Amino acid sequence: EAENLRVHALASMYRPLWCQKGKGTGEEEESECAHRATFPLYFLGLGSLPPPLQGELAVTGVCRAPSAACSDAQLRALVEQRGPGAAGQAWLQVGGRETLETSDDEFAYVDARGDPAAA
Repeated sequence: EAENLRVHALASMYRPLWCQKGKGTGEEEESECAHRATFPLYFLGLGSLPPPLQGELAVTGVCRAPSAACSDAQLRALVEQRGPGAAGQAWLQVGGRETLETSDDEFAYVDARGDPAAA
């Protein structure tokens, strides 16, 4: 039943590269860092414009990738414009991964495997 709800959800996946800095950092520590960084990275976007989208996606409006800077109406429009075949697809951070700044973030729309998704 949870699978049925995925068509109504938006997912942004942050992949901060700065979690990989430092000596002795193992995969588990990097994963924990990235997991803990997601919440503040998302909400740091409140003070920025919505991030740009790399590649093509047939959505209109200022908010082309989910972010804290998008209004509820803009996020709802993203869900509706993606269509019913969008379950498992998400926005993956592809730019701005080296910094805490949100102004350099960029996202790509991808399928469940991380490949560019068809819009």
